[in-house]
Amino acid sequence: MIRIAVCDDESFFLNSVLDLIDNYPKSIEYSTDCFDNGDSLIKAHTKTPYDIIFLDIVMPLFNGLEAAKEIREQDKNVKIVFLTTSTDYAVESYTVKATNYLLKPLDEDKFYRCLGELFEEFSKEAPSLLIKSFSTTHHVLLSDIEYIEAQNSYTILYLNGG
Repeated sequence: MIRIAVCDDESFFLNSVLDLIDNYPKSIEYSTDCFDNGDSLIKAHTKTPYDIIFLDIVMPLFNGLEAAKEIREQDKNVKIVFLTTSTDYAVESYTVKATNYLLKPLDEDKFYRCLGELFEEFSKEAPSLLIKSFSTTHHVLLSDIEYIEAQNSYTILYLNGG
């Protein structure tokens, strides 16, 4: 199941994004969570990582770019899509390897094209495990695992190539 987070300080926009996602033809199983600030998104992502994050940039206190930088330090694989009213941050969004940058008000066709590409990418992914280590989270392909060893409260994965 794909885990999707939507983060925006404007409840109207947050709900409209959720409606767009819910109205998308369901070809893949997913769940959505909503956040009205970057700090709560980061805390939730740290506990159980999301696969896709739709993130507003212009928010009070902790803006979307700061949140994305923090998330990117923990998780190199999450797909981040910025949804914002300003083009001012488009170039800077590349520093956090944003998947897309969509302007508000959202063009429904562009949003669905983006969501479709993301869903397609996840449906083609090879089977993997989500492994949480001390400081970060990793997606490990099952085909890369030679064997797994349990030692007390630790689990050690031995991967192809060392």
